[in-house]
Amino acid sequence: CAAGRKGRRMDHSLQQRLIDLHGLSKAGEFKAHLQAIAHTMGFARIFYVSARLVPASLPGPGGFAEIPLILCDYPEDWVSHYQGRQLARIDPVIAACNSTRQPLSWDVRGYMPGAGDPVRRLLDDAIDAGIDRGISVPIYGVGGEYGMVTFVADRADPDRPLDDRA
Repeated sequence: CAAGRKGRRMDHSLQQRLIDLHGLSKAGEFKAHLQAIAHTMGFARIFYVSARLVPASLPGPGGFAEIPLILCDYPEDWVSHYQGRQLARIDPVIAACNSTRQPLSWDVRGYMPGAGDPVRRLLDDAIDAGIDRGISVPIYGVGGEYGMVTFVADRADPDRPLDDRA
């Protein structure tokens, strides 16, 4: 059937793009490739971070032994706001992602109940910026490397389940 062939073609395309990531050495190429993967899967935006961790530390703010490589296509005003206020320190989504080695599907609205004022403001701002639902995949290397890739849902399709991506 035509739908089955299209699905196999898309699966093959996605599989090849994931394989191709391994051979990329320039940050711009890597970012463009991640964006293509995101769009193939029906996501709107990407965020990628990678760095070596301080030994025996947990991933997250303050745990990096070097300046992390960050690749993202979030709105510039959101990035400035988030970094300028060091919001990663209170971001419950970052904390949840850093507490697992499994991919994490998240929606900031799930963190609203019981959130204090600063966290609630952060979550409201994330919703306004369209960085409100996604999937994050932590990446751990044997030499103390840490990374995370995040795919953010498309605002144009707010009811589409995150686990139903092609």
